[in-house]
Amino acid sequence: VLYLRLMTEHHRAGVDMAEAGEEMAGTKEIRDLAAGMVEGQASEINLMARMLAERDAATG
Repeated sequence: VLYLRLMTEHHRAGVDMAEAGEEMAGTKEIRDLAAGMVEGQASEINLMARMLAERDAATG
């Protein structure tokens, strides 16, 4: 549970960084890469939320 909570926070920070990268990107390739990272990190956050719920643990 602790690992899932910590990784959730880690991924939330990753979303923030990728969103900033997407906004500041100078090329379409970088914007697309950053957007993909946002999507991937968000997907993993959702997975970890489900895993925490299965363990009757809050996301914190």
